[in-house]
Amino acid sequence: MPFGVTATGFEIETEQEILDRLAATARSTISPSLDVSENSAMGRLLAIFAADIAENQELAQSVYNSFSDLAEGQALDNRAALTGTTRAPAKYSTVTCTVNMDISTAVVAGEIIASVSGNPDALFANDDPFTAPSTGNHSLTFTALSTGPVQAPDNTLTVLEVSISGVNSITNPSAADPGENQESDAALRIRRRAELTAQGTGTQESIQADILRVDDVEFCEVLTNRTPYQQNGLPPHSFEAVVFGGLDNAIAQAIWDGMPSGIEVYGATSGTATDDGGNSQTVEFTRPTELQILVEVDLDVDPDLYGGDSEVVAAISNFTNGSLEIEQPDGSLLTGELTVGADVIRSRLYPAIYTVAGILDITDLRLAISPASPTAANITVGDREIVAVSGSAGIDTADITVSS
Repeated sequence: MPFGVTATGFEIETEQEILDRLAATARSTISPSLDVSENSAMGRLLAIFAADIAENQELAQSVYNSFSDLAEGQALDNRAALTGTTRAPAKYSTVTCTVNMDISTAVVAGEIIASVSGNPDALFANDDPFTAPSTGNHSLTFTALSTGPVQAPDNTLTVLEVSISGVNSITNPSAADPGENQESDAALRIRRRAELTAQGTGTQESIQADILRVDDVEFCEVLTNRTPYQQNGLPPHSFEAVVFGGLDNAIAQAIWDGMPSGIEVYGATSGTATDDGGNSQTVEFTRPTELQILVEVDLDVDPDLYGGDSEVVAAISNFTNGSLEIEQPDGSLLTGELTVGADVIRSRLYPAIYTVAGILDITDLRLAISPASPTAANITVGDREIVAVSGSAGIDTADITVSS
């Protein structure tokens, strides 16, 4: 196959293709009967060369792609920064806890460490130093020890990991506000393109780009109706921003600053913006309805190589929340991130499942919107819906069942 810079990009050879090419060259140059078999001296030497050349080709492809939308990691960060787009950092889950303490018990920040019952990896620690003014319950803010959407449902953060004299018990009356994973390469590319294509103000693209710049906004779709009739639930000559994440008033301000005059803004919720005269303006938009998706997977595996059911569960969840991207033969990255209105297609989950070692076949994959029973059918997601659980986009690990 051709390799190097081609009409479709920078193509590379597999290590086997390189080895075959070197072997053919050696035979044509030295002798047609030259022994280049795997265990021969020449064959082993050529294998060393092939491995080294393959690594160099991969490096060259990475450098080439860094100047295109196929750039990854730091190269993509550098490319996006040239046009003013920076990668959204990972964020920590936070939660307000009720801690029962004896009078005068003093703790420093980070001293009280608690985990979610049944999930010892979901660890949180107190944010600030505190001295109990009385014996009884006290309200303290806790932050997860790792970034990302660490879940702590109501009244589950109850396990004190370290025994501290005077600290008697802990619980969380309300669920944790989930953090976020660092913005994936795929999501950064999409946001950068949206910002680049947003020309001026008032267009569908520019409004979407303005909203995506708001802190903590993960996804946004802008629906429009330019007709004089009601269409898709929208009044005549109106638009509706469907926004996942971010604070209401910040979103409202972004919409107000970029919306065209004379066009109605529509939505199921609202925030307050401030106009140029300092007056408060109510701005409507919509929060997507969260769909909790259940997944059941049946696998045929090689028990000696299989990575385990838990790895399959993690792969599916991470693929749908955007933290797992799969490199394709052409160097591009496949993402399964489920944004606003993105359908859940059974076959699109297969690449994530096959990233786990030892899987011979996916014999069945069933889906459902909770609490229905999963079936072998795709899930259609509406324009105002998103696959998410408690503010975290994607399919939750607790909703994935693997049989192997």
